[in-house]
Amino acid sequence: KRILNTTFAIAFIIYFLWLTFLRQHNPKNTMTFFLLGLFCVGVLWIFEIWQTVSIAAITLLIFSIGLHHFQEDVNVFKANYIVACCVLFWFFVLSRISFSYHYNYFLQLKTIENKNNEISKINHIQTEILGVVAHDLRGPINNVVSLIDLVKNHAPTEEEKQQYYALILDVCNEADHIIHDLIDVATHAENTTIPTNEISLNTFLSSFVEHWQYVLPKGRALTFAPPDKDIIAAVNEQRMFRVLDNLVNNAIKFTHNGGKILIELKVYHNRARISITDNGIGIPQNILPYLFERFSKTGRQGNSGEKSYGLGLTICRQIVEQHNGLISAESKEGEGATFHIDLPIVG
Repeated sequence: KRILNTTFAIAFIIYFLWLTFLRQHNPKNTMTFFLLGLFCVGVLWIFEIWQTVSIAAITLLIFSIGLHHFQEDVNVFKANYIVACCVLFWFFVLSRISFSYHYNYFLQLKTIENKNNEISKINHIQTEILGVVAHDLRGPINNVVSLIDLVKNHAPTEEEKQQYYALILDVCNEADHIIHDLIDVATHAENTTIPTNEISLNTFLSSFVEHWQYVLPKGRALTFAPPDKDIIAAVNEQRMFRVLDNLVNNAIKFTHNGGKILIELKVYHNRARISITDNGIGIPQNILPYLFERFSKTGRQGNSGEKSYGLGLTICRQIVEQHNGLISAESKEGEGATFHIDLPIVG
């Protein structure tokens, strides 16, 4: 395109020279059309510096050939040649000024476009944060309500009350961690590094299941199938707890009374694999490939009409990827679903 643009500009200039040399047959007046042609090209065309230099050199060469052919007076020839060099110099200057003007205008437009993109990105992040607030804070609040209901209506012993109070405090701390994560997302949206500790996944998952036994809805069963040996992985316990909590919440949402949820831990292809399996309604095949995409419209109402904001599984994917892991899902509609979390093993 640039070569074609340069060629067309040279042809335009040659045309104006041809008007002077061949039409007017007046070599003394050569500069009139020559100057007009160069002025038009310098103003109307936008060239890079190599194009401008090439046009000037080729034009001077063609001008010299034409002048030799039509002008025999040596003095007039020299005068025209000197003037031609001056005209081409000013053509070069004019072309660079035009380029600079248009380039600065382009930079201004690009700056405006980048600012608009940044504003759009910030608005998008704010929308995500609002969605996360609505989605993730609902779980801890529901857990607190369930525990308070147990304390209020089931006449527990004083020892049980203390256990429930401790659990309420844990849930409130969990909500506080979620809020801090949201603040971190808002202030460090591009930061994907998280602190981790080497822990026993066996112990971590056992504690997670024990926590859920206190708040598990009636008619649901949650069990854990550990491996024979401890599996060690580098994990941020708070964030991985959120992932598992989200997946178990989804499993509960899409299973009926009598539903069973199984958490398994094993070594799979030299990685630690955590699998959460339920026997619920399953996931339609047409939305299965889009489950982890942000705002993918794959959110569905639960069996009891629970709303979905389409962010839960996206958050799960982001957290798992921050652990250098992978998350995947498999399902047959009507036969339940299984979510796999694959994490690097330490040691």
